[in-house]
Amino acid sequence: GIKAEAGATVAVLYTCRLHATNKRVDHRSNPNSPFTFILGRGAVVEGLDRGLEGMAVGGERELVVPAHLGYGTAGAPPKIPPDAALHFAIKLLRVGDGE
Repeated sequence: GIKAEAGATVAVLYTCRLHATNKRVDHRSNPNSPFTFILGRGAVVEGLDRGLEGMAVGGERELVVPAHLGYGTAGAPPKIPPDAALHFAIKLLRVGDGE
């Protein structure tokens, strides 16, 4: 099947939680309105760019992203504190050149 690679536009559904507390901090769950971005270009935290590469369309992954590949020492206030590891549950819906 088609796999995600750097430079491709990907469409995903995801839930992001703080790894330490399991508190949900972000999500996109409507298949009619997925989160779409170009993989490998820094549109998302580095841990997601790395973790989605090679994923097949229709596949699901759970990623634990350490702080240094997430929002680092700054965090993303108010939802994501400094030095927070993140847990992503992701489903890859599409890989293509456009939205």
